[in-house]
Parts: sequence; structure tokens; C-alpha cells
Amino acid sequence: MDHLAYRLFTVGPGNGTEGRHIHFPITDSLDQHEIDKVRKTEGLDQRAKDLIDDVKPYREGNKILWKIHKLNNIDKHRLLVTVGSSFGSLDLGAHMIASMREAFPDRNIPSLSAFFNPVDNLFPLKVGDELFIDGPNAKPNLDMQFKFELVLDEPGLVEGESLIEIIDSMIDEVEGLIPKFKSLIT
Repeated sequence: MDHLAYRLFTVGPGNGTEGRHIHFPITDSLDQHEIDKVRKTEGLDQRAKDLIDDVKPYREGNKILWKIHKLNNIDKHRLLVTVGSSFGSLDLGAHMIASMREAFPDRNIPSLSAFFNPVDNLFPLKVGDELFIDGPNAKPNLDMQFKFELVLDEPGLVEGESLIEIIDSMIDEVEGLIPKFKSLIT
């Protein structure tokens, strides 16, 4: 986003500055945005400043953009963001088919996959966590599959959330912003 802000600066009036102060002003609150945007966007065309305001680049305005900003700063200035695993889903189809084949042994019952997400993803996943509890005296079912997810865990920001889903939402957000600014930079 800072690259976009700098590009907007290079095609804007510049106001006699060299542009080292230019940043895309993403903040924790609207009040902070109102303060930071003056300094961080000096020399941008007013249309560019208005488009930046329309994006609402602060926590309560655009949470995804705010998360990108926060994760970027954590990664640069502290430590790598914590990644772990969680319980993603369970193939109950294999369980249902096994029960049906036992109840109707003379029928040709086809295989079926039916993955269900748990209510609790058990993050952080620990040794001894119970992923599925079958009935008493149940036979082991080697066809049941379990899927696990890589998740990000940064308290107060992303807590045990799917890495793929977060990255996808961030990509979608940024890709959705670019066309809004395109007419100002071409």
C-alpha cells in the first residue's frame, strides 16, 4: 500500500518535497487516521487523498487492511507471526457408510465423503485432544479422514484463524482497491 501511495505522490503535485514521508495511512482508529493522513499524504492530489479516505484505512473502517498493516509491522519489527495447526474437518461420510454397510450387508452401498467442520477447531491442537468419539464397542474405521489447518495466532489480531482464508481475504481486499486508484496513476 505504501508503494501505491508513493506512486500517487509521483503523479501528484508533490508540494516541493522528496516523498520520503509518504505512506498509505493505515491506523488503529478514525481519529488517528485524521491526524496521520495529513503528514503521510502531503503532496498527493486531493482526489487521491479522498480515495484513501473512502477506503477507511483504520481498524473499525477496514479491518482486513488494518490486519495487513499490523501483521506487516509485527513481521518487520518483532518476531515472525505464530503459526500453528488446528482441527479442520472430519469425514463423517466414511462413518455413515460403514454403519450402513454393517446394517445392510447384502446391499452395494457406494463410498461417500462428507467433511464437516467442528464447532471448536481445538487451536492450539495438543496431544490428547479428542477429534471424534464413536459409540461404545465401535470397530475402528480406517477410511475416516481428518483434515488439519495451518492457522495464524497473533492475540488481538488473528487468533487461530485459517492461514489460507486470511491470505485469500487480504489478496481480495488489495486487488479490489487497485482499480479505484488506477485512473490516478495511469
